[in-house]
Parts: sequence; C-alpha cells; structure tokens
Amino acid sequence: MSVTYLFHNDEGQRGTWKQGDGYVQIVCPECGKVAILDHDIADDGTVTPSVVCPREGCDWHEMVILIGWQMPDVQVHINADKNLAPETAHALAELVKAAARAIENGTLDDEAHAS
Repeated sequence: MSVTYLFHNDEGQRGTWKQGDGYVQIVCPECGKVAILDHDIADDGTVTPSVVCPREGCDWHEMVILIGWQMPDVQVHINADKNLAPETAHALAELVKAAARAIENGTLDDEAHAS
C-alpha cells in the first residue's frame, strides 16, 4: 500500500481535503467521491487507519497524509452559572487546553493522573 498526499482545497477537487465545522472531508483522487473522515489524524496530518473510498466499484485504498493539516484548537466551554470572573474563566480554559494537549501528546505524567 502506498501513501497518498491530499492537499487542502475548499473547492472539492479530486485528491483534496477540507475542514468543516467538526469534520474533515476528502475527495477521492480516483473517482471524485466526497467522503467524511471517521479516522484519527495526527499532528502531522497522517490519517489512521488507511482510507478506503466509499463508492462501490472504486478500489482506491491508501494510507493518507493531509498536507497543510493543523490541529484545531480545543473548544472549552465554561459553565456560565458558576459566576466565574472573566479572568478566572479564561485561566481555567487555558489550563484545560494545556491538559488536553499534554494528553494528546502523551506528555501528561502518571502523577497528574493520580491526583
């Protein structure tokens, strides 16, 4: 199995990808079928597991790397009825984002999990 590099393009051309609100869409480079990815995407754009075109009769099945991929920011919503001061809510949101990045990168140590 070879690797296919898909380039970012919002126009929906074959062999491209685009990011929507909460989803990533690719366009099969063989047949042009549009598909929503239900895969893991690493920081460098590597998609796992391999991607199979959903169109019946299309045999495209490749490992994929999304060129130009950037991980989306973690969205943090603070419960408004806790009456937090804006600076406290902001600090809490930044802390949650940092923890999410540490978990994603595998850099959160075991002591942090125990507390």
